[in-house]
Amino acid sequence: MESLTLKSNATTVMKRGGNDTDTATFVFEESEPASVSCHIRGGNPRPWLHIYRGNQDISEQFDRKESVSVLGKPGLEYIVHDTTLSSKHFEVLPEHRGEMLKCVAKIQHFPNLRSSKSRGIELKCEYL
Repeated sequence: MESLTLKSNATTVMKRGGNDTDTATFVFEESEPASVSCHIRGGNPRPWLHIYRGNQDISEQFDRKESVSVLGKPGLEYIVHDTTLSSKHFEVLPEHRGEMLKCVAKIQHFPNLRSSKSRGIELKCEYL
């Protein structure tokens, strides 16, 4: 698996943690749908891609787009799979505040071949 990305048009806030670790949080606006996408580029076999909110797999709420390319010189070709899960209407409810949004890519039957990207979920509310 070459590259895994987790993106959103929500505001991203970086927080400096202990031991020189940084954490990123997506700050969503209350009642405002946002775009969220998760993308993996990998070889053969095809990586499986899932999105979790907390421990709940919410991949079915996203559109899945997959493509296969054959790259390389004749006789040295290799297969590359591109998979994207995306939604332009992702909404966060107050009960999701503080949970993690996680994009997970893994190769079936190979538990050590796994990659993930996580972002915290924060909700910006307007009080009347």
